[in-house]
Amino acid sequence: MQILKSPLSTSPKKQSEEDEEDMRTEVLDLLTTFIRKTPPPLPDVYINEVFPAAMALTIGCIKDSTAILQSGGECVRACLAQGFQQVTTMNINGVTGMEYTMQLIARMLDPEVSEYGALYSGRLVSSLIKHAGTALNINEILQAVLNKLTKCESPTIQQSLLVVFIKLFNHDLEGSMSFLQSINTPTGENGLVFVLKSWCEIQEMFTGEYETKVAVIALTKFLPHLLASDSPLSQIMVSDERSH
Repeated sequence: MQILKSPLSTSPKKQSEEDEEDMRTEVLDLLTTFIRKTPPPLPDVYINEVFPAAMALTIGCIKDSTAILQSGGECVRACLAQGFQQVTTMNINGVTGMEYTMQLIARMLDPEVSEYGALYSGRLVSSLIKHAGTALNINEILQAVLNKLTKCESPTIQQSLLVVFIKLFNHDLEGSMSFLQSINTPTGENGLVFVLKSWCEIQEMFTGEYETKVAVIALTKFLPHLLASDSPLSQIMVSDERSH
């Protein structure tokens, strides 16, 4: 764990900061693989050493360290998947694992951080919602996801964030639509209109068998709303710029 905990060197006689960052990213990726192959409950070393070290490194990295944000986020997601109760109930200097996870999500979704740092944030958010359920302040997280989505230009990053909402549509279409209708983007656009418009504009560019399947299933759930005269879907104007 020492390589994750030690500060980046500034001496020209040592490895460059870029080399050290690459090494830490590789260590995080390796740990993620080990964690995913370890049946629950996770050994104490993962809970007491790996998780805190990965969390501290990822939350504390500079804004341009997108590789660490990506790899650190996946490492934390693996910990949640294999030992959710162990991770979220642990206590590090008075801060629970759940609180640290929320801090990490906020870091990844920070509008000032490169959009590529949020590449796997959608997966982490969906995993947390799946495991935490009603114990989670989901409204605050979804607002942050929506705000980040408005800042993203890459279809890959947009897909990652949109899948969070798409999964919710599959779970509770009416409730999810109602929530999104009640919030706005930072520019004042209705949340539901923005999410559906963004989704329609990149649906044909979706990648991944699972993500595509989830999206298609969700789209079929909207069919009854297309026939309703008072449907909020009537407000959506999809740009055709991406098709040219």
